[in-house]
Amino acid sequence: MTATTPTFKAGKAWLVAAVVIIAATFAAIVTFRQMTVVPLLTAYFGIDVAEYGNVSAIVSLFTLVGALASGPLQVKIGPRMLMIVCFILFLIGTGLQTVAALGGWGFIPFMGVNIFATIAYGAWMTAPPIVIAAWFPAEKRGLPNSINATWISFGMLIVLTVSQPLVEMGGDNPLAWLNIWYMLIILMIIGLVILILFARMPKPDNDFMEKAADTGEKAKMGDALKNPAVWFLMFMFIAFGFGTAAFGNYFPTYLQAPTEAIVDPATGIVTPGGGFGVDPGTANTWSSWSTYVMIIVGFLWGFVLNAVPNKHYDKLNLFVMIVTCAAGCIMFVLPSAAIVLPFMIFWGFASRLFPPVCFVIVPEVTKNQEEASVAVGAMAVVSNLIGTIATSVCGMIAVGAATWNACLWPNVLVSVIGIVCAVLLMPIYAKKYAAKHSTENVAA
Repeated sequence: MTATTPTFKAGKAWLVAAVVIIAATFAAIVTFRQMTVVPLLTAYFGIDVAEYGNVSAIVSLFTLVGALASGPLQVKIGPRMLMIVCFILFLIGTGLQTVAALGGWGFIPFMGVNIFATIAYGAWMTAPPIVIAAWFPAEKRGLPNSINATWISFGMLIVLTVSQPLVEMGGDNPLAWLNIWYMLIILMIIGLVILILFARMPKPDNDFMEKAADTGEKAKMGDALKNPAVWFLMFMFIAFGFGTAAFGNYFPTYLQAPTEAIVDPATGIVTPGGGFGVDPGTANTWSSWSTYVMIIVGFLWGFVLNAVPNKHYDKLNLFVMIVTCAAGCIMFVLPSAAIVLPFMIFWGFASRLFPPVCFVIVPEVTKNQEEASVAVGAMAVVSNLIGTIATSVCGMIAVGAATWNACLWPNVLVSVIGIVCAVLLMPIYAKKYAAKHSTENVAA
């Protein structure tokens, strides 16, 4: 740390955290804006769902570009400026899509200009944990990180709530869905303004993140990738990200699947079995229950994290990884429809545990803000990549085995990886924590 012990300014710290969390929610809204209006988009552009999915998947790969660039960018311009740049890109992407729709550009150009927002989404998720780590002392980072980890849940809940009323305001206009885009342009402007005005980085006497310059060192981005603790956390993101992507993409489909596989005799297309045969509305309603649990857990889990001394986070991380992996393995092998609601509660709980724990661990196992920024960026890359892989793998396995139950096995594989890495992290964490805090006495 710096020569003088930083002073915790709770009011300023929580103002910045609140602004960042609000902005993150806006970022989630712009990212998931299309999920509720896919039928309207396909009807307007005259395409089928398959074409929509294929083009969307190609564009989504650009999240990797944003994630890859985020670490080096944070080292160069800092996390605050990275957040501002992301919101400028969100605004450009949303504005260009609006122009494309009004100008009749066609579906591929409409989705193509969304690359700006997609890159921003990949980069955005890496900045808030670093800002929080700078403003909050180590033992107080759990709560703001846990609340921030609900940003996607908040955003999706808002999208699900406001989309239909906004579309209905447009009446019979085939472009009525653009009302959502108009709202988003306003939100992106608001987000950009509040980030510029209030999301300041702390001054040196309030900064709890050591910089390379503080010790006379030169920032070396490669140091993060030489750190075994960072690699273990990245592999744990494989276990977390695989289960999360599998749930988000396929759990409602699994619920709607018939109990036995159906093969179309004319086309040979297989509809995997293993599900409960519920209607789409019921499947979506059941799946949404987990969102409310996620938001509640996001707040409550933060208080638990603040109550647990940071020196015990290696053990807490192992517990979290076991719970997370258990939820992923149970997902596609529920014994009856009566278990769905209890599983939704369990999934909502389990899926919110790992990210805030990870983001408290990162500053403890890295030397400085620059190394931490690259580490979080690397984890974002892994998270986005494994999400894409999970979508492909689970779909192929379900069809190949003719049952969604077969998706248990890739979840078991990534679970073993995650739990083993959590165990291997423990001695490294204990050593790094002891070394970092041997001469520190951070004021709480």
